[in-house]
Amino acid sequence: MSKDTLTRGFAAIDALTAEGRKVTVVEVARRSGVHRSTIHRHPALIDAIAATRPTPTAPDRRTKSTDQDSAATIGALRDQLAGLTATVDRMAQVIQALSLDNDRLRQQIPDGVVVPMPRHP
Repeated sequence: MSKDTLTRGFAAIDALTAEGRKVTVVEVARRSGVHRSTIHRHPALIDAIAATRPTPTAPDRRTKSTDQDSAATIGALRDQLAGLTATVDRMAQVIQALSLDNDRLRQQIPDGVVVPMPRHP
C-alpha cells in the first residue's frame, strides 16, 4: 500500500467526519478512490474508521414497574415449577405402578414365554 493510498484514505475519513456523515469502509473507498479490500488490509485505516463511531451505552432499563413485572414473572415461574414438579411426581408413581404390574404379569407366564401383542394400526 502506498503512502498516497493511506493519505487519501485518511483524508476521506476526515472529510466524511467534517460533513457529519457516517464513516464506513464503503464511503471511505468511494471518497478516496481506494478499493475497499485495500482499506481492509490496513489496520490503521480500519482503526481510524472504528474510532469515528460512537461507543454504545446500555440504557438503564430498571424501573419500579420493571421490578414489579419481574416479581410477578418470578411468582408465575414458581407456580409453573410447582405444577411441573407435581406432574413429575405423578408420572413417577404411574411408572412405578406399571413396573410392578409388569413384574407381576411376568411371574404369571408359564415357562417365561412371552407372546407379542398384535400391532395396532
